Amino acid sequence: MNTKERKQYETMLKIRQFGEQHAADFPVGTFAGDTFTALNQTIETLRQFALAEDTHRTGKRQGTTVKSVQRENLVEDLRAINRSARAMARRIPGVDEKFRVPLRGSDREFITTARRFAAEAESLQVEFLNYELPADFLADLREDITAFEKSLEDRTAARSGVVTATAAIDEGMSAGLGIIRDLDAVVRNRYRNDPTTLAAWVSATHVPRPVRVAKTKEAAA
Repeated sequence: MNTKERKQYETMLKIRQFGEQHAADFPVGTFAGDTFTALNQTIETLRQFALAEDTHRTGKRQGTTVKSVQRENLVEDLRAINRSARAMARRIPGVDEKFRVPLRGSDREFITTARRFAAEAESLQVEFLNYELPADFLADLREDITAFEKSLEDRTAARSGVVTATAAIDEGMSAGLGIIRDLDAVVRNRYRNDPTTLAAWVSATHVPRPVRVAKTKEAAA
């Protein structure tokens, strides 16, 4: 939830509390009672999707960090192979052309390059070992490719989860505000001759405006 939605949600909680305190005046089965019930259900739905949104946002942030680490691991693998291939080119002309590390490109293109490195290095494994690459350098390369791919998939799933939860929150907020409009008419009519209770309702339905930090003259300049 953003700041505005969070304040609206908090207002819904206050309205629910008002309904609980005056439940005798709005029994279940009446329009008012059922509308308060609908508000309770909307609040629970919003709570669940807000939790999901926070969880996915956290996963997205963590996924970005993991992705960065896994990509760097893969870059190190490719640089070691590239470094060895450039030295090897003195004895095997043109071999360095097969192992160029891309300076730009998407993550998927980078993975494609890494897979090509693995395939091309298979037949030259003995040559690479002569340059003191680890005996399992190809297995390590393939493991790092898999790990990097998984980090991309996890981050994409988290991003998708955020989008889904945010859309559900928007829908839930719209439904909740519609319910509040119904309740506002009902409660104001019910307590039109009860200024004390009506004042409590006005207080419960008040949505505080987000606090804006005043800009300093320096910042404005």
